[in-house]
Amino acid sequence: MHLNSPDPTTLLVLSMLLHVTLAAMMLLIWRTRRVFRGFGAWALSDLLVALGLTFTLFAPLGWWKVQLMVANGLILVAPLCVEWGLRSALNRNPRRALPAMLGSYALVYLGWLVTLLGNLGTGWRVFAFSLALAVLCLRVIALLLVDAQARRNLAMRIVASTHLVFVLLYLARGINALFTLAPGADPIRDDPMFPIMMLLTVVAMLARDMSFLVFTHEQVEAELRRSQVELERLANEDALTGLPNRRYFEATFPRLQALALRAAQAQTLMVFDVDDFKAVNDSQGHTGGDRVLCAVAQAVRDTLREGDLATRLGGDEFALLLNDCSELGAEKVAMRLQQRVSERTQALHMPVTVSIGHTQVAPAETLIVAYQRADEASYVSKRLRA
Repeated sequence: MHLNSPDPTTLLVLSMLLHVTLAAMMLLIWRTRRVFRGFGAWALSDLLVALGLTFTLFAPLGWWKVQLMVANGLILVAPLCVEWGLRSALNRNPRRALPAMLGSYALVYLGWLVTLLGNLGTGWRVFAFSLALAVLCLRVIALLLVDAQARRNLAMRIVASTHLVFVLLYLARGINALFTLAPGADPIRDDPMFPIMMLLTVVAMLARDMSFLVFTHEQVEAELRRSQVELERLANEDALTGLPNRRYFEATFPRLQALALRAAQAQTLMVFDVDDFKAVNDSQGHTGGDRVLCAVAQAVRDTLREGDLATRLGGDEFALLLNDCSELGAEKVAMRLQQRVSERTQALHMPVTVSIGHTQVAPAETLIVAYQRADEASYVSKRLRA
């Protein structure tokens, strides 16, 4: 059975409709969904190709040179839209690259225009247009090769591969047309390479657009994960000092207590507040008081050992849960903390002291019960210091 090759005009119509459909889908996603930077430019590239193919389709009906100038001008803008979108998505500053992009476009378009207005023949016209598309696609490939993020990303590697396919197809068609098409031949109906080139180009274009969608999904998911991590940090962190807040400390305490029980390790709860903190606020203002609290928090960080947990309970009150720490070890931690607080606050010229109380945490004991003992111990310490 003999199979006829696909009709070039039919392929052109189908390709145009496919580009319209993809452009509409991507524009709809761009307008109604959370997308990443550059997605709109990628959608626009499909729309421009669809418009260019439409003008190409109707070129034989009249004013064919004008229609070809518009058609090919639109199609040549499409790779630049892809490059703009990629530069936006990869944070490569597309505005800085715009002069070079426009310069490349003007150069290749004028080169093709010379073959059209100079009546150099169909072969030269097809060759010049194919070479123009190849040059603009090579810009996309070069961008993806020099960008480290793009080289690591599978979707971007597929985009680079599809543009390499475009380049090879365009060059193959251009060189073939140069040697096979007569001066007055129809560049679509008389070109034996046109059907296969259109089919392969459509397949590569579908793979490219799917890669754009995958990359966008990856970037949106990564952004959402970063936002979630940031929200969790804000929910668990004291806004002033950056230490874990009371809610996080209370939620984490039972888990650390269970781990210490399994490891047969002692735990000590340490509670302290700043002596005469009201006097600091009265003399230095609330801004000065906040600076003192931040300095005390930094002293706590200087003192913490690996596996310990600290929090600002509220106001000028802080707490530490010391893992694998006996009463003797807690005394040493308390002395070190006193020294760090003195050093940090003296550097602000607002020296303060802290009153520290600590107690061993029993295996099944709640935080409230342990806190009451440690808090009482801190009051004893404060009275002794007075």
